[in-house]
Amino acid sequence: MSKGNYNSNVDRLFTIGITNVELYTSSFVGGPGADINDGIEVVQFPHIPGLDSSKHKLIVVKGDSMSPFIDEGDTVIIELYQKNKKPKKGDVVAVILNGDLILKIFDPGTPCLYLSSVNQDYEPIQVYDTDTCDIIGKAWKVVKDAVL
Repeated sequence: MSKGNYNSNVDRLFTIGITNVELYTSSFVGGPGADINDGIEVVQFPHIPGLDSSKHKLIVVKGDSMSPFIDEGDTVIIELYQKNKKPKKGDVVAVILNGDLILKIFDPGTPCLYLSSVNQDYEPIQVYDTDTCDIIGKAWKVVKDAVL
């Protein structure tokens, strides 16, 4: 039995449900990535308030270019961009660049788009009009130690 005064630091308890969410089976990396054609599979993921399988996808990160914010093995929930929504400077975005899957910081520069890393050991990637660049969405939540 404890002695003394204390206040509870727990606000609420939740029951964890399961949501079926699509997972890109290729890992997203900094620099040369994996082929998007590796596919997508549906996995069961603990439900997080606001998680919507029609608006979110899961990716698993490989490499340290986004460390210490996002580490290798972390699962990132990506909020898909709708046609009328565009990324803002500073958003962490999931991108298919010339067929490679990467996770970077969005920076619309001139004369080209820059995709930067958190880890300063990596140079920004310059994206030109001649590149094929499809921004899938932005990081919504980072989940550490997720087992998929």
